[in-house]
Amino acid sequence: MKKGILLILALFAFCAVQAQQDPMYTMYMFNKLPINPGYAGSSGGLSATMLYRTQWVGFEGSPKTAAFSLDAPLFNDLSGVGISIVQDELGISENLHLAGYFAYRFKVFGGTMGLGISGEVKRQQMNWSEVNPLDRTDPNLTYTNDNIFLPNMGVGIYWQNETAFVGASMPRMIENDLDYNPTGITTFTSSAAQRRHFFGMAGFIATLSSELKLRPMALVKYVDNAPVEVDLNIAALISDLIWVGAGYRTDDSYSAMVQLNLNKRFRIGYAHDFTFTRLNAYHNGTHEIMLGFDFNKKEKGVYHPRYF
Repeated sequence: MKKGILLILALFAFCAVQAQQDPMYTMYMFNKLPINPGYAGSSGGLSATMLYRTQWVGFEGSPKTAAFSLDAPLFNDLSGVGISIVQDELGISENLHLAGYFAYRFKVFGGTMGLGISGEVKRQQMNWSEVNPLDRTDPNLTYTNDNIFLPNMGVGIYWQNETAFVGASMPRMIENDLDYNPTGITTFTSSAAQRRHFFGMAGFIATLSSELKLRPMALVKYVDNAPVEVDLNIAALISDLIWVGAGYRTDDSYSAMVQLNLNKRFRIGYAHDFTFTRLNAYHNGTHEIMLGFDFNKKEKGVYHPRYF
């Protein structure tokens, strides 16, 4: 059965698939830069985030994602810059995303607005040597590895004040063709392509007492010919030290999350997804871990931990 599943994943490269193509995150609230270029510089100082996600543990060819992002404000908070590196794997496909971000920032509506752009190069590698087809003489398959390089650009808008945020973005605007025809046979044509993804996000912090705060958040994802996906999350901040939260992703999973603020600069988090689809019978859950560092952050008034 595992060999059959791997074959199906490999065949996706030859099909016109209309679906979510971007990496998925449960702790997206701490990894907004790859989703929205307008976020660059909004943390108030030099900020770094590392995240690793392994999805559907025990399922052969399951998605795995490692992400690193770094951003900072410039020119007295009038702009922001950032970079991100994302490596993700699915079946025989390995993708490396390298991106740079710039946001122009200005005060409006009692907060700060960021208008952002990004430039990206993606290397997609198909490891044909790992394919185990039923017919090893298939002329459309090769047993060497193939690479294609896909340039792209994105735009985003992100507004934030001390207690709330809202944003909208299109991280990749160019619909590049994924042209894999390693044998050069004219009877074979690939019609797979990158698709534009649209993201909307919002959240706020509600202070219930000096020891307890609540943070509801939502992320909406849309791509042509695929269902709209919504992530709903709520987390409680206890004594400004520990976040405990839960989430729901439409038609996919529930999640639980915990994050510890070890000090003013360093935080660590973990999330676990519980899939409620039929796929649940074939894997052992999804795990995600996050590390965050804030350097030289400007503190205004009484210190509070990162809410967003």
